Amino acid sequence: MLTSILIPIVNTVRYSFLDLDFISKGAGNFSGFRNYGKALSDPVLWKSLFITIRWTVYSIVFQFGLGFALALLLKSKQVLINKTVLRSLFLVPWMLPGALAAIMWKWLYHGSVGLINQMLLRMHIISAPIPWLASTQFVLISVVLVNVWRGAPFFMVMLFGGLQTIPNELYEAAMIDGAGSFTSFRKITVPLLKPLILTLSLYGFIGAFNFIDIILVLTKGGPAHHTLTLPLYVWQLAFVDMKISYATAVCVLMCLFLVVLLGIMMVFLKKRGEDDE
Repeated sequence: MLTSILIPIVNTVRYSFLDLDFISKGAGNFSGFRNYGKALSDPVLWKSLFITIRWTVYSIVFQFGLGFALALLLKSKQVLINKTVLRSLFLVPWMLPGALAAIMWKWLYHGSVGLINQMLLRMHIISAPIPWLASTQFVLISVVLVNVWRGAPFFMVMLFGGLQTIPNELYEAAMIDGAGSFTSFRKITVPLLKPLILTLSLYGFIGAFNFIDIILVLTKGGPAHHTLTLPLYVWQLAFVDMKISYATAVCVLMCLFLVVLLGIMMVFLKKRGEDDE
């Protein structure tokens, strides 16, 4: 097990110090830190990093928010629909493969025959079709919405399970004391779910940061690199441009970026937890 993890890591780091390039027939000679120097001065890499951070933050915030709202809805006694059926329907997007979900949404986003534009036109919200995946103004939020639609059910399932562990007696006691729904949510639900919330936040951050399927199918990083995240940039360098050593150098830097961002996030979440206490 340990070997299967260490060997790819060691090889990735080793390749980053070579000049393997299948386009220019690079022989794999030692090149030192040249690939890293090139990467750090690469404007596309820095743009990709900024886009990756935006993609990750938007995805996590909306996935978590929507998932929490759906979990609370399923927990509510006011829901008259069969909750098992409702929960199954909510889980459908999560069960779809990322590539399949992206293909479906690509048709929905289509400029001329897409259902979204047709509905907006019929409702007179827009006067002309919007090129959702070809416009630099709308493309990032468009792909984020697809990721939110697909990923929110996971947070719903986890948070719904957490809500089930909170005794109803706590809410009943709070109600007797005159606490409203929001106060009970803030004073009971959130504190008791804090470990789960922190775990889901870290897990979701790592998953969104490294996610590639939806963006690859929908936009391939375009238009004008406006959806080119770091994992997708590494994929393009390695499997399209065949610049293996440069791709691995960018990959190593991406891992370092992720470790730093996770460290900052963990310190922030820990500080917030201490302040709440």
